[in-house]
Amino acid sequence: MIAFRRYFEEYPDQVAEDSLIEPVSPLAARAVWSLKATSSKTGAPLTRRGEETITFDSEGKIVNVDVTDYDAAS
Repeated sequence: MIAFRRYFEEYPDQVAEDSLIEPVSPLAARAVWSLKATSSKTGAPLTRRGEETITFDSEGKIVNVDVTDYDAAS
């Protein structure tokens, strides 16, 4: 919770968008996303792109979120 609070204190104007949401199995889905924000400390822009695969249990509860940041991987 503290990490989220710190992040949004620095990037309060973040806008995120999913360009694709798709099932990958009966208990998993994948989302491809991008975000833009501006640092409140430095004024520097932040842009990121990536994907996450979310795995659910049989009751629909999230059991795992695997995130790949395209920009960090390149």
